[in-house]
Amino acid sequence: MKRQNSKKSFAMLSVAITLGLTLTGCVDDSYDLSKDIDLTMGLGSEGLQMKLGSTEKIMLADILDTDETLKTDASSLFYLVESGTTRVDFAIDGFTAQIDNSSLSPNQDIANYDIISSVIAPAGGAITVPAGFEYSPAEPVTAASTIDFVFDDVPDNVTWIKTVKPEAGTTVKLYLYIEQTGTNFGIKDITNLQITFPDYIVLTNPTNGRLEGNTYIFNDFSNVGSSGYLLGEATFDAVQLDGERGKVEGNTLRLDNTGISMSCNFTIEAKSTFTVQSGSRVTLHLQAYVGDRTAAQSAIAIESITGRFNPDISPATAH
Repeated sequence: MKRQNSKKSFAMLSVAITLGLTLTGCVDDSYDLSKDIDLTMGLGSEGLQMKLGSTEKIMLADILDTDETLKTDASSLFYLVESGTTRVDFAIDGFTAQIDNSSLSPNQDIANYDIISSVIAPAGGAITVPAGFEYSPAEPVTAASTIDFVFDDVPDNVTWIKTVKPEAGTTVKLYLYIEQTGTNFGIKDITNLQITFPDYIVLTNPTNGRLEGNTYIFNDFSNVGSSGYLLGEATFDAVQLDGERGKVEGNTLRLDNTGISMSCNFTIEAKSTFTVQSGSRVTLHLQAYVGDRTAAQSAIAIESITGRFNPDISPATAH
């Protein structure tokens, strides 16, 4: 965490830090502390940040631009005196975040013996599917699942989380594939594909599509020619927790059973001539994942958090 140094003569500033944040004095008149104070504090690569009234986020160092020494009393009241310099460390321990790598699968087969027999008549119980045969379900393919997002080992000095910023470069990837038994189909076309994420997940910079709110709307894919396809990815920009969602209880914040859903039109094509028997089937799966696609969960590296803190403050004074 960035260390703040303060120097100046005969100015006074009081800062009380408990579960919330209260400011009782001011050095710079440009910060009008008589206005409502937003209790939001942020921790990131630039140190502790606060929002005062309607101003932009400012660094605590901007206020402590003095020549005095910062001291504290037993009631956690911090004050500046006439001489010396000070260094203050705001220490918020790191913690871990885990998110489910979600897999969405429609409840019904995309194709099976009964479905194909409605298009190609069986001969002696078997169905011969010619190479190049195409099949599209009459209705859009839909599926839904849930994502659990868990923040473990949250330190005691973090009381409420409002925004979590993953490490730069963190992305959510989308992979669609088919599993099949007794067939030799490949994906041909994917159209009208939409994936709706939980509303607390903020995505940016989508590839092969666009974002409308928390819905990822993909461009159409034609002549895919394989059984699996990486649809695209988006930057995992933030986790935004409104209302009661961000309250930390027992050093853990859990976002359980939050919904993710998909809808698309889908065409498969026979890659060669084959025979379909009873029990043959094709199923569709969509994976949304961070990191390893084969893992059940992924760890999220956290760059910064914004919320309410009760920080451990360790002032060191030099004269």
